Amino acid sequence: MQKSEGNPFIDKIKIPKTVYKFRDWTNPFHRRLLDGEIYLSSPLDFNDPFDCNIFVRYDMLQNNQGLQQEYFALVVERYRKHYTIEQKKDEVSRLIEEGRFNDPDWLKLQAKKSRQQYGEDLGVFCLTLTKKNILLWSHYASSHKGLCVGFNGEQLFFECLQHGIKGKKVSYSKEYPDIDPRTDLFKQSILQTHIKSHLWVHEKEYRLSKLSASRKTFNVSKKCFKEITLGCEITKEHRQEIIEFVKINIAGLPIYQAYTVQNKFKLSFERIE
Repeated sequence: MQKSEGNPFIDKIKIPKTVYKFRDWTNPFHRRLLDGEIYLSSPLDFNDPFDCNIFVRYDMLQNNQGLQQEYFALVVERYRKHYTIEQKKDEVSRLIEEGRFNDPDWLKLQAKKSRQQYGEDLGVFCLTLTKKNILLWSHYASSHKGLCVGFNGEQLFFECLQHGIKGKKVSYSKEYPDIDPRTDLFKQSILQTHIKSHLWVHEKEYRLSKLSASRKTFNVSKKCFKEITLGCEITKEHRQEIIEFVKINIAGLPIYQAYTVQNKFKLSFERIE
């Protein structure tokens, strides 16, 4: 695998050796994953209403001219770079005088609009560090009737980067995060997309995401695939279909079968191909 020298995504982020994606073989869109097709979901389609739905705290600016001065200075610098120093000062004063950030109803509406636009724009591909979790099989692999695709983490993340798609580990928190509107936009994005309630900690999630890519697809090479695991409740028909598909399209890829462990709430895995 090639590496680009000094690339912070490859060099500074600890990329897991293996990441997993659970799929439902009865869903034709899910089957496309084995063709190397990656689908970037919209946060608006997620099952957790809080996921990627963390509002920027514009209300912090309400009736606070000092904070508004700082915020609008950043906004003007970001979007009016061609202005002279005096023009920038005048624009900041004009925005403060408009008084919209002193209107609580407008601030609430602004936060909702921002969330909607963000959800419609952002594309996310969710992965996990484990294939052992019983709940993940239940929720995302058709109640253990589906499969789990294992990827070479470094290869997958590298190829995604070539499409401008970046990855990061999800953090879990008991407290709802406060996002200061004066925060750098990239940091705001990370806080919105990579912090979830601690109730989801069992998912051990990594995410690949990109703006302006909601509900879009792209393809990765066969080199990204590392293994396939079949659910403990998979039908004989689907088991054989997947084995034959892998033999033809991703020859040599290891295939495992999941089994329930007697007298334990645990899964075991046996290589079958």
